[in-house]
Amino acid sequence: MFLFLFIIEVIFMYGKKFKEIRIKQNISLEQAAKDVVSISTLSRWENDKLDINFSQLNHLLANIHLTLREFARYCEINPSDTFSIKAAKAYNSDDINQLHALAQQQLDKYYSSRDRYDLFLTAIANNYYFDLTQKNIFSQEDINRLNYLFSHVEYWSEFYITVFANTVFLIKPEVQYQICNKILSQLYLQDFSSWDIFIDSIGSILNSLTSLIISNPSLAQKLLEKINKLPIPIQCSYMKIRRNFLDKLLHYRLNKDNENEILNIISSLKTLGLPQIAHNFSTLFTRIKDL
Repeated sequence: MFLFLFIIEVIFMYGKKFKEIRIKQNISLEQAAKDVVSISTLSRWENDKLDINFSQLNHLLANIHLTLREFARYCEINPSDTFSIKAAKAYNSDDINQLHALAQQQLDKYYSSRDRYDLFLTAIANNYYFDLTQKNIFSQEDINRLNYLFSHVEYWSEFYITVFANTVFLIKPEVQYQICNKILSQLYLQDFSSWDIFIDSIGSILNSLTSLIISNPSLAQKLLEKINKLPIPIQCSYMKIRRNFLDKLLHYRLNKDNENEILNIISSLKTLGLPQIAHNFSTLFTRIKDL
């Protein structure tokens, strides 16, 4: 599989549960938010108006005298049984039937709830299903709703970056390009609160570049020019390898004259003991050749 997988931490969406525990302990918003986030940010998270990152959650829980494990139990979260992990496992094992079943099950849930979070989860499974089959279970209305939600994100938090990374095949090329520009702007400004967000941001942009090479090479070229201006630290060697491979792949998509370069990269990865990455790149190259 060539997409850089992320696992959505659904625990980020449990602000209302946090509020219940805080109130039971007679802890004020001001006390709970102290030295972590603003009072308004905490209030908005508790009412599902925005998302927080994992580090902030840990500190907020400390302020209400709770561990992450206790909070997960209170929310009845089983990390090994979350929808996103089930979808990722099915994707990694090429289990098309399981992906279709998961996507359809979650889509039915979304039609009942009309909750954006249910739509995002459905989109993740559907995106994986589409990547493996080029088939899409969404209606045009579902696609439009997903694109609308992404188009109106004000700040690209870890949650939204993660969802975007896992739904790129369902997002219109123009919208993808706009989103990538926003995420790149945050990276240029070093506007991220943790190393994980930095890694996820680069990965999401490369996922989008992969999608655009297939669907809109001209936009892919514009995006690649911007990506190449972003310094990627040595700790992110995989990202550098992937960026360089996508650069060669886009050139092939446009000119069809550098197949040997691509094959040499794949061969070198095998020599370096990276057979899975080599396989993923080879699979993507085959797909591009078939376009």
